[in-house]
Amino acid sequence: MKWTVSKPPQAPDVQGFLPVDTLAVGRPSPCRSQGRVLACTPPLRPLSERFPVAIITHEQLTARLQALALPLAADALHGTLAGLACAGIGPESADWLDQLSECLDGAELDNHREAMAALQELVERDLADSDLGFQPMLPDGDEFLSVRAGALARWSEGFVCGFVAVQRELSSEDREVLDDIAAISQLDDEASLAEAGINRSELNNPANADDNERDFMELCEYVRLAAMDLYRENRSPAEPVADGGVA
Repeated sequence: MKWTVSKPPQAPDVQGFLPVDTLAVGRPSPCRSQGRVLACTPPLRPLSERFPVAIITHEQLTARLQALALPLAADALHGTLAGLACAGIGPESADWLDQLSECLDGAELDNHREAMAALQELVERDLADSDLGFQPMLPDGDEFLSVRAGALARWSEGFVCGFVAVQRELSSEDREVLDDIAAISQLDDEASLAEAGINRSELNNPANADDNERDFMELCEYVRLAAMDLYRENRSPAEPVADGGVA
């Protein structure tokens, strides 16, 4: 699979992790600079009282999904909910749960609407955080980098699926951002990694640990800022477009 997107000056340096030309930042982010991102786990915050368990971390959400007998990846669920939120699609939308299910390989969610709605509420609150506290929900930093990279790929795939759940007109900048996030989703695809000349096992090589970790954190920061940007720009419900429109 060939990724052909532009390389403006703001493109993150991912040499050794993904080909540099797979990523492009279509515009300067309005978010204020916070320096190099130090972690990619969500901030500790109380959850809505409507949800019976305070789901905060990737590990806690994974445990809760297992308790509900839902065979879902916590990162994929969080990414999909973030994409839906950025597209202006929430529990008040008649087909919200169906769209969520479709992005999660047809997961049966009818009996878990309240739990999913509470989690969506948390995601939207973080996306709207004036302190820019939103983070993609990924495994703890103690996990192998290859595990965290796979989780980021699933999060990114879910985000793109959620965002395009309803057809809408996209600006060229938004197209580029979504292309970038879609490229990041290929981190979990062995064929794409091989074509890009990336050996998954090398991500855990101690000799390259600092460089690989830096590159990974830059990808995390990119999708974090992109999600917040898209939320601010597209938070109103999507207007359907005529056949032939851009999804």
